[in-house]
This record gives sequence, C-alpha cells and structure tokens, in this order.
Amino acid sequence: MSWNEILNPTNNNNTNNNESAVKYCKLKVGTNKLRVLDEEPYSRWSHWIPQANSGKGTSVDCIGKGCPVCEKIKEDKKNGAKQKYSTKKAHAINVLNRETNEVEILDSGNKIFQGLAILLSQMGDLRGYDVNIVKSGSGTSTTYQVLPVYPPVPLTDAEKSMKLYDIKSIYKKLTPEQILGLMSGKSLAEVTKTEETEETTATNENDTALGVDFGEAIAD
Repeated sequence: MSWNEILNPTNNNNTNNNESAVKYCKLKVGTNKLRVLDEEPYSRWSHWIPQANSGKGTSVDCIGKGCPVCEKIKEDKKNGAKQKYSTKKAHAINVLNRETNEVEILDSGNKIFQGLAILLSQMGDLRGYDVNIVKSGSGTSTTYQVLPVYPPVPLTDAEKSMKLYDIKSIYKKLTPEQILGLMSGKSLAEVTKTEETEETTATNENDTALGVDFGEAIAD
C-alpha cells in the first residue's frame, strides 16, 4: 500500500489482529508527539457491524470476494433498504510514541493519514522527523491537525534498534462464517472461539485468524 492510495483511495484489502500483546497508539485530546517508523502504511477497507457484540458494534476488515457485509450492502442498496453497515478505509503504521517511549501501531482512518500523506509530500520521508498530531473535539466532531516538529531530531541507536510490528502478519482475514456470526450479534471472542473449537481436532492452521475491535480509531 502507498501514501498515494490514502489521497486517492481505490483498492480493497485485508483484516485483523492475532496478538494480545500488540500495543495500539491511543491518541489523547491535545498534542500527541510521534515518530513514524515505516516507509508505507498498511491499508484496507473496514466495515462497521453495529449489531455485533450484542449491539455494541465492532469493526471488521473486508475480506473482498465473498464478504457477507459487502453482499448485504449490495442487497440493501438494490432493494432501497436503509443501509445498516458502513465502510471506511483504515490504515496502520508503526510509530514511536514519544509519551510512552514504545513502538505502537497507529491504526486510524483517512483524517489522520491524509494529514500525514500531505506532510510527506511537503517535508519528505516521515521517518526523518517527529510529528505532532493535535486532536480536538470528540465523537463525530473530532478533528486532527498533523504538524512537523522542529528542529528534526535523528533517532538514537537504541531507537533504531527497536523491534517493529509485522503489521501485515498481524491483520488476518476472518472467515465468511465468522463475519456472519458478528452480523447475528455475536462478539469477536465468540466467533473466533467457535472457529478454534471446531478446528481443534483437525488442524491449527487458522487458529490465529482473530479480529480486533478498533472502536473510535476506525471511526476516525
């Protein structure tokens, strides 16, 4: 995936998380100082399923061909029915959070990543300087401003040696059956546990095909 795709989103992609130890960057209201550590973000389409988790909702990455959510959206559109599901582009990238001094995954929508992409086009490689992401408001009124930090400060040797997440391997596709389970009101834990239980006597090949509830991050 490229920064150009964030400014001109067209393609479809993958899904979800299999490591409970993965740390996600939670942006607070105010200034969040980060250093982007990847050359490119990992991008994909994400659906919001409102009835999942007993009505609390969850997001799930589109699996492309055979996606039950896409099929339902198409069916509702054809029948003139009210759309229940929403689809948004989501992006993930390794960052060094200057507040926690840890490598985290910044997973969010176009609001933030378009700002980063514009900064990239104006200032060059984001890995060469820190950025401040200024968060204001809340809910649907949340806004973000992405600003470069001056003067640019090079990473230390210790920071350069920090292990990054293999983001593409973390995000795994759910099966159509698991997505249908979410659409019926089940939680991510329920649908993934059911899948693992059914496969225990056969194979462990898909035991890591889990989902992540991105919540507010995806809504951004």
